[in-house]
Amino acid sequence: MPSPGSSSDATTSSAHTAPEEFAAFYRKNYQPALNLARCRAAGADCEALVAEAFLVSWQHYQRAGNLTAGWLYGVLRNKIGDYYRSARRRETPTPDLDTHGPITDDSTSRSDEHLDVLRVLQSLPATHSEPLILTYWCDLTGAEAASALGIREGTLRVRLHRAQRAFLKAFDQQTGRATTLEEVSPWTVQND
Repeated sequence: MPSPGSSSDATTSSAHTAPEEFAAFYRKNYQPALNLARCRAAGADCEALVAEAFLVSWQHYQRAGNLTAGWLYGVLRNKIGDYYRSARRRETPTPDLDTHGPITDDSTSRSDEHLDVLRVLQSLPATHSEPLILTYWCDLTGAEAASALGIREGTLRVRLHRAQRAFLKAFDQQTGRATTLEEVSPWTVQND
């Protein structure tokens, strides 16, 4: 029979690991989440969108004890959608995703190929760009990316295949260079 103090020790122990576990999750996923926000929400306060997504994830984690990257990216996608809906309601123009202007403030330090990739990603519809960003740049598994997009894993595979073809075609058209995804996947939007 357990002693009366043993259950409180287990509670204290799990209380100390929850913040540490979430902190590790945050460190691992912050930059990819910020990159997704920068690609999909041009002109928004991307850091604030990511912070809101992590806050919702923390609250979910405290309630359910479940912490997955797919869930985080699903929340972030919703926050980005909220940003665009809010901008339309205010009747202020939202920036086009075709990047006529600078992509971000620090775009001058990026390589030309990096900028080409960002332009191509931003020119694609969300049904193509989001599966690519989630799987190639955010390193989500198929199940996590499908969860983030609110679709089944089989549907994700089909969308990803179509997205890959659309990306390569657009990259070739915009840059005049034929390439493969393996050649351009290191150019990710990470480490900004």
